[in-house]
Amino acid sequence: MPFRVGLLLLSILAMGSLAAAGAARPSTDWRRRWTTEPVISIFLDDQGYAINLPMEEYLAGVIAAEMDPDWPVEALTAQAIVSRTLTLKDMELGEGPRKIHGTDACTSPEHLQAYGPQRVNANVRAAVAASRGQVLTYNRDLIFAMYSDSAGGLTATGREAFPALEEPAPYLPSVPSLGDALTPPGEEVWKLAVPRWEVEGVARAPSGSSQNLTVTYGASGRVVQLKLGGKAINGADLRMAIGPDRFRSTLITSIQQATGSVVFTGRGWGHGSGLDQRGAQALAAAGWRAPAIVGHYFQGVSIERLWK
Repeated sequence: MPFRVGLLLLSILAMGSLAAAGAARPSTDWRRRWTTEPVISIFLDDQGYAINLPMEEYLAGVIAAEMDPDWPVEALTAQAIVSRTLTLKDMELGEGPRKIHGTDACTSPEHLQAYGPQRVNANVRAAVAASRGQVLTYNRDLIFAMYSDSAGGLTATGREAFPALEEPAPYLPSVPSLGDALTPPGEEVWKLAVPRWEVEGVARAPSGSSQNLTVTYGASGRVVQLKLGGKAINGADLRMAIGPDRFRSTLITSIQQATGSVVFTGRGWGHGSGLDQRGAQALAAAGWRAPAIVGHYFQGVSIERLWK
C-alpha cells in the first residue's frame, strides 16, 4: 500500500470556514505563540488516550508514517517542512483534533496526519533535524500545506482539490510533477466500476441519469463537476462519498458506461494539491534540495524558522 496522507477533511473544512469568514487570523498571533518548540498533546487514536510530546519528536513519527522512511533525505525533509506547517496551521485555527479530542493533534489521518514512531530511522531523524522549526508562509501567514501520494503527473490547484474554498490559494498552483515514474507498477493507472445507483445516490439524481453524464474539467485536467439528471456534484465530493481509497483521484482519463455501472479510469492517488510525495521522491533522487522541492509545489512561499 502506498504511503499517502488522508484527505485531511477537518482541515479542509477549516479552509472553507476561514474563507467564508472573509479573513485569516492575524499573522502576529501565531508568531508570538511559537517562538520556542512547543510540547503538544496527541490523541493516540488506536489506543484511546492522549500523550504529550515535543513537536519535533511528534513530527518524526508523522514523517515515518506519511512517507517511506527509506526515501531520500531531501524528500523526507520537504515532507517535514510541510507536515510541521500543516500541524501548526491546524493548531492555530483550533479545528480538527482540538474540536474532536481536545488535543493539538491526532494519529488518525482522517483527523490530521498518520503517526508511526516505530518506523522512525536515521533518514527520518536527519530530515527532521535539518528542517527544525521551519514552516511555509505566504504573505507572512502560515499556509494550508497539503500533500498527497501521487499527483499523476500534474498537481491540482487548491480550488480543484478543495471546492469548499471561497477564495483561491495562489500558492497551490497546478505544476508538472514526475512522480509517476516512481509509482509502483500497477498503480500508475487505476480503474473503478461504480454501480449506477451509487453514483446517482451520491448526486441525489434520478434513477438512470448516470447514463448521461456531463463533465467539467479544471486547470489540471481533473474532474471538477459532474452533472446528471439536472443535479450537479463536485468531483472531489463524489470521490469522498464513494471512498478515497476506491476512487483514488479526480484525475479521470476516461468515463465509460457499462451494464449497471459507470467505469472511471484515472491516474494518481489523493487530492493532488500541494506536495506530490512521489514527485518529491523523484526530484530528490535527481539531486534537488528540500527548499527547491517545496518551492516547486508551493509557489511564492517563504521558508521561515520559528525555533532553533
